[in-house]
Amino acid sequence: MTRLAIILLAWLLLLPGIWGCDWLGGGQESKPPAAPPPRPKPAQPAKKAPAKAPEPVVNPTPAPQEYVYYPAGKPDPFRPFIVPPSATLKDKKKFMALTPLQKLDISQLKLVAIIQRPGGSTAMVQDAGGKSYIIVKGTLLGRNDGQVSAISGDTVFVKEIDTNFLGEKNPVIRKLEFPKSETKE
Repeated sequence: MTRLAIILLAWLLLLPGIWGCDWLGGGQESKPPAAPPPRPKPAQPAKKAPAKAPEPVVNPTPAPQEYVYYPAGKPDPFRPFIVPPSATLKDKKKFMALTPLQKLDISQLKLVAIIQRPGGSTAMVQDAGGKSYIIVKGTLLGRNDGQVSAISGDTVFVKEIDTNFLGEKNPVIRKLEFPKSETKE
């Protein structure tokens, strides 16, 4: 396209928009604002007439009583229509982040040390990668919802929930013991 054709096309597109603008005189004519209606002149006080006793006002309708809201048997407008069921402990466990010890099986852990104190024993376990963890009674351990039930002498007892082929859940106690030395005498 030539330059002239582009300029003409632009003018043809802009012309209807410009034509409707008020500053070119096109478009709607503006009307002057309407004059406000004349104000009535205040009434001239009449000559004083003899004072009459005011007549009592008789109200044919009784005064409306104040409205009182009784919420019994009505839905609460501020509660959601769909109420989620309350979360149980099992549901909360589903959404809790697992600790590194819960991601490992008990057979992957090696007992390294036990410290016995009057306040309770503490043990140290190590995973296959060599990373160490400190455990006490109540620590969650293993993939099957295991929990350290006792630490005594040279053994750590872990209570797990084992599921059999019928889907029955039975508690099982597993032991973590120090590895046996392989030297023979």
